[in-house]
Order: sequence, then structure tokens, then C-alpha cells
Amino acid sequence: MTVTSTNLSNSRFKDTPIAKIVREFTVTSAPGNSGKIIANVYRDPAKTIVVGDSTDSANPLTIKVVDHYYDAAGNEVQAVYNGNSIIAVNSLNHYNGIRYTENGETKWAWDDTKHIEKMSVGSNKFIPIPGSSVSEQNGEIYSVNDNQYLEHGSKFNGNDMGNVKGWDDETAPNFYWGSGALRLYDNHYTFSVQGNSVGLNTVYWFAINTNIAFPQPPGVEPVKPSEPTEPEAPSVTVNQYAIISALPVEPATPEVPTTPEVPKTPEVPVTPEIPTTPEIPTTPAPQLPNTGTADSLLSVATAFLLSGFGVLGFKKKED
Repeated sequence: MTVTSTNLSNSRFKDTPIAKIVREFTVTSAPGNSGKIIANVYRDPAKTIVVGDSTDSANPLTIKVVDHYYDAAGNEVQAVYNGNSIIAVNSLNHYNGIRYTENGETKWAWDDTKHIEKMSVGSNKFIPIPGSSVSEQNGEIYSVNDNQYLEHGSKFNGNDMGNVKGWDDETAPNFYWGSGALRLYDNHYTFSVQGNSVGLNTVYWFAINTNIAFPQPPGVEPVKPSEPTEPEAPSVTVNQYAIISALPVEPATPEVPTTPEVPKTPEVPVTPEIPTTPEIPTTPAPQLPNTGTADSLLSVATAFLLSGFGVLGFKKKED
């Protein structure tokens, strides 16, 4: 199968834009009995392809790839393969068995599966990534041990677990865990996958691009906390007035308050005696003043005459 990618906008070799990529895919081995595989080719050549087949035997699924890069004039850029280019080799999974969750409980299936994804070095040169699980073994790049499950000794989980992102994601900070790099001296690569149990379909995604994964900077190293010091023993201060001890002093027992006296019942007041009704005084009989001197008599006579004139005057006015 040949795939041609054009209208590229983000591909270049040094100062030369890459206008076209032609890739040839050839299946050289398959685990299924049908003689055919399933392939999903991405429009983005940087994502490349996913291949799959049924697993009817222990044969690996092997794909050979030949790349050709062309400039805008249609000339093949041969300098790409002279050791001047580096491509990424990412997402090389190795897992033993399949983990799944049922009703919140972690379980395992296909225990005899030993799934290993590889890439052949060929005439190219492998470049290891610091801290990665991937290494070169006899001309092939892969992870020797399970790099998918913490339970099997991997440093990280390949898939997401709860809120923790798995390493097998291009956006994950630990994507480097399943990655390597290859310096190109020719344009031929071989990808293979094997080890699935019979009955468990074999699927493999591989991408040819320059998205080389590196460990992310850890940031500022945390400051080591200072060693704890022994607390100082309590001291005793002596002065001319008293000795102050650091030992706690037993608090004084508060005095029990005395029970207040019950107030005495007030005495019933003595009913006062009812006063006797005072006697009504007798009106004294009017008495004429005592006769006295001649002057007194003259005064009386005069008053009497005036009294008479007043009466007469009153009556006259009334008439």
C-alpha cells in the first residue's frame, strides 16, 4: 500500500520545505489466517497508521515502511537520510496480561499475553532517551520489561487511572517512558508487534514524526527541611524575692461558698387602735362686747347708724 501526503504546511528539512511525502507499507508477516490485515491511515502523516489483525497464531504482525520526501519542485530530498535527521520512536508498549475494572474491582484477563511492540534499527542509529524504558536489543528497539502496569513493575501506568494521566499520551509529561529516537542513514523502517494470546486481536499504532519525547524539567528542587532540635529543658529563675519554678503548680481548691441564711418570716404588724370620734364642739352664744368707755359707746352708735343708712339706701334703690 502506498500513501501520498501533499499540501503540507509544517514539514521541512533545514531550510527546504517538504511539499510531499510518499510512504510505502508492506505486510511481511501477520498472526491471522486470512492473509489480510486492517489498516487505518491518518490524513496527518505525523500520526501515520494503525494496523490490526486477528490472532490465530504466534506469528508477529510486521510492517516494512519506505519513506520518500520531496521538495516543491518534485525533487527527492536525499539529504534527509545522510545522518542529518532524527525521528521519534514513541509509544512502544510492552504489557503482560490485560487489566480491567469491574464494579470498582481491578481484575486481569489474558494472562498468557506478552504483547511487545518493536522497531528495527537497520542502518540507522538508535538514540536512547534518559529515563525511558526503551532500549536497543540485538538491532531492535523495545522495552524489555512490562512498561504498562505499575503492578508488573512499570514506573508509570500506560493508561489513565482515575485522575492520573497514563504515559501513553502525547500530552503526558512522562510520554518519554515508552520512547526513543533514531538518527536516519536510510529511509527504511520495520515495525512489528507480537505476543498476544490466541483469540485476542493484535493492534499496533505507530507514528513517524519528529515529536521526540524528553523528561520534563522537575522545576525548583524543594528545600530540605531542617533537622528538628531537642527542646530546651525548663529552667529555674532565682531572684531576691522568689523562686519561680517551671514545674506546674497545682491550682488552689476554691472555697465552697457558704449557704446563705434563710430570711426570717416578717412579724405580722399590730393593728392600730381605731381613734375615738372627737366630740363636736358646742357653738358659743354670741356675746356683746363689754361696754367700756364713752368712746366705745360712741363707736358702736355710729356703726349702728351707718348700718341703718345702708339698709335704707338699698331698699330705696330697689323701689
